[in-house]
Amino acid sequence: MDGELGTATPIGYEKSVNASGNRMERAPLLTSTAQLRWLLPIGTAKIETTASFYHNSGFYFDPGDEIQQRAYNLVNLYVKYARKEIAGAWLRGSTMHSMPRCSGRGCIAVRHGRVFE
Repeated sequence: MDGELGTATPIGYEKSVNASGNRMERAPLLTSTAQLRWLLPIGTAKIETTASFYHNSGFYFDPGDEIQQRAYNLVNLYVKYARKEIAGAWLRGSTMHSMPRCSGRGCIAVRHGRVFE
């Protein structure tokens, strides 16, 4: 973008911003997604497991590149047990806002102050 733009500030008044050379608002340079699915038949039932990963390289909320969303990753887990395609029960993991920290004892993911092992 080139030129001067007006932008609202947190207290409500507008100011001019030189947006020359700045990236477009809310437009990350890179986003990527990967998904892994695993099906395990068990007699007349099956277990379905899906894990997905999303990466966003970050972006700015305003034309002046002052308010920034840093890069972040999302991980989703989905586990489903179904018998004879008629009825089933499933457990869907919540989106975790940080990648798991792994050590020799296993992986730990933190979401909203809670620890999932």
